[in-house]
Amino acid sequence: MSFVPQLLAEFPEDGTTMKRPDFSAPTSLLELKHEYSKSPEGTMLIAGGQSLLPALFKGRSMPDKLIDIGRVAELRRLEFGSGNVFLGAGLTFTQILASKGATVLPGLVAALGYVGNCTIRNRATVGGSLAWADPRAELSLLLLVLDAVVVTERREFALADLYGEAGQNNLAPGEIIVGVRVNGCDAKKCEFLELMPRASAGRAVIGVAVCCDQLGSLRIAVSGLWKPQICASVVGCDLGAESLAESWLTDHCEAAAKLADIAFGWAYRRRAAAVLMTRAIESVRR
Repeated sequence: MSFVPQLLAEFPEDGTTMKRPDFSAPTSLLELKHEYSKSPEGTMLIAGGQSLLPALFKGRSMPDKLIDIGRVAELRRLEFGSGNVFLGAGLTFTQILASKGATVLPGLVAALGYVGNCTIRNRATVGGSLAWADPRAELSLLLLVLDAVVVTERREFALADLYGEAGQNNLAPGEIIVGVRVNGCDAKKCEFLELMPRASAGRAVIGVAVCCDQLGSLRIAVSGLWKPQICASVVGCDLGAESLAESWLTDHCEAAAKLADIAFGWAYRRRAAAVLMTRAIESVRR
C-alpha cells in the first residue's frame, strides 16, 4: 500500500500559494499512460518519493496531480541474459541489491552502497533516480560508464541523452521511463568511488566511476566537478593510472562551468577527483 496519500493528507495548504495535488495509483502501464496523458504538463510521477516529496513540502515543485507508479507490475521487471541486464523503473535499490543483479552488473554494489541508508534504499527507485536528473546520483553515474540505454514506452536512447541542465531531464511531456538496459555486462569491469563529507546527508563531494572493457579502453564519469555530468571514452594506452587521470581531467576541466562552494573549493575537488580516479583506474586494470 502506498504511503503517499497519508503524507499528502498532511500537506500544508494555505489556500493561496500551495494546493494539495490530486493523487492516483494505477495498476498497469496502460492505465498509467492513460492517466498521465490527461494532463502531462501538470502531472508528476512519483515512485519512492525520496527527492520529490521534500521538494513538494518545501514548495519547490507544485504539480496539480501525482501518479504513484509503485503498483505497476510492468515497471518492476528484472531480467538477465547473455551478459545483458534490464532494470525496471519501479525497482527499489534494495530489491536490486538482493537480486542476481548485485553480482551480474559490475560496480552496482559499490555504487548503491553509497546511497543514503537502508531506509532510503528501500524506497528509492531506478526510474525516480534517473528522472530526477541529479548530477551527483550514484546510480546514474555508474550507468553512464556502462553505456546504458534508457527504455521508455515510446523509444530507446543513450542515458547520456537523458540529462539537460542539473535537475532537469529531456523526457517529452507524458513520456514514461519503463527501465534501463545495460549490454555486455560480462565483458566489463567497473569501479565506483565517492568522497563523502564527514557530516553528510548522503550528498557526495566527488563521485568517480570507471569502466574497462575487454580491449582495455576506459570510460570515465565524474560528478562534483562540473554542473552537468561529464562522461567520456578514453582509449587504452601505456600511461600509468595517475598520469591518465591527470590527462583526462586536464582535457575536460575547461569543458563546463566549475562547481565550488564554501566548504569544498574547486582546487580541492579537482585534487580529490584525481586521487579517486587514479585508484579506480588501478582497480579495473588489475
